Amino acid sequence: AIADLDPENRIAGDRIQFLKGMLPTTQELKDVARFRGDDADLLLAEKFFREMLGVRRLESKLLCMATIDTLPPSVKELTGRFGTITTVCRQCMGSERLQQLLETVLSIGNIMNE
Repeated sequence: AIADLDPENRIAGDRIQFLKGMLPTTQELKDVARFRGDDADLLLAEKFFREMLGVRRLESKLLCMATIDTLPPSVKELTGRFGTITTVCRQCMGSERLQQLLETVLSIGNIMNE
């Protein structure tokens, strides 16, 4: 699933973070790669590391999976915030009182500059 970025989203949320924390070190990968015995003799963690040997750019792929997992909620939140900002901007642009206030400030500034 990791090798093809898990298109069916079987690995999501905390599981991705958990996997990132379980990545084998370079030394562990070298040790498992040097092992020439029967895979049945390996411990469960060593079998996991053995499987991870076949995944190119493992850390990058897990980072991509984490981004794919968190992107939709982030986009939804940002869309709501942008909507709020747009509404406030329209209200400011359409406010006659704000326009009058700014004209008054400009007039006072012009008088002070004379």
